[in-house]
Amino acid sequence: MRLEYTEEQERQLRITELEAVLDNGLYENEEDKQSLELELQSLQKNTDKKENIMNEWYKTDDLQWCKSLGNRRYKFIQAICLGSMWSDICPANAKDNYNVCSGLIDLNDYSEEEIESVISSYYDSYSDMLRSYGVSKENARDLDSIVAECIFEEECLIEDHSHGMFEKDKAVQYIETWIKRWSIYI
Repeated sequence: MRLEYTEEQERQLRITELEAVLDNGLYENEEDKQSLELELQSLQKNTDKKENIMNEWYKTDDLQWCKSLGNRRYKFIQAICLGSMWSDICPANAKDNYNVCSGLIDLNDYSEEEIESVISSYYDSYSDMLRSYGVSKENARDLDSIVAECIFEEECLIEDHSHGMFEKDKAVQYIETWIKRWSIYI
């Protein structure tokens, strides 16, 4: 007996599968991970109800979430383990210190040169990023959320976006509460 699934059920199954692969690190390299993340983001955004897209936060990294606000604007929040970044200058227990930061990235505020500069920290070039995702220059905006994520990660710690320091579990609780409260205003 063969089970028949609706298109929506198949989409949900694939989302669950991708989340499991990403959460358990079952990918071969960083490029595979990024490809899986892009597919997951695409599936999470493809709903029948446009209003759900606008109200949906999605996980972009282990402790990072994003919300598309439309018109090339994205809201992010994340927790960064400072101990892993500066373990050579921080005390031994610094690995338990997570800085929570958030930011709004409006890609309309960035020139092509600024975007290229940020992307070059993650890829050889903007063209290389497009190639790695199989996206043409004409469809480059399909990767806007990834470009915005790269910009956010570059600016998060150097801009005034910090919500404070927390232990990991408290950082996650803070983020979940913040997302619920922030979503009310959208």
